[in-house]
Amino acid sequence: MTTSTISNETREALEAVAEEYDLDEQDAFVAFCWNQHITADKVDSDTITEFTDSFVGVFLSGEDFAHAWALEEGMEHNIPSMVWRNIDWDGVWETDLRHDYYEVDGFFFRNI
Repeated sequence: MTTSTISNETREALEAVAEEYDLDEQDAFVAFCWNQHITADKVDSDTITEFTDSFVGVFLSGEDFAHAWALEEGMEHNIPSMVWRNIDWDGVWETDLRHDYYEVDGFFFRNI
């Protein structure tokens, strides 16, 4: 059996994630690390900062993310309701947002 040791900084960073984030955010952190090819023994305070800066939230699809993004940006106030109701949110995700954001297992991140 092989035992691995991790640095104090890694241990502290992982403990901070466990203490500061709820379960969804912890799962998002794991997805973020997986996508960035960061193994547990390489986690440090910079990893947490990058995660915090890039994590946007949990959404069912790119379509749901695009719609939520537009609402957060206040765009519904500038577009007539008859147009707003007919926007192709999946198309907005695919053509406009997926280059600035990415998704891993329902967790959405900003490309930084």
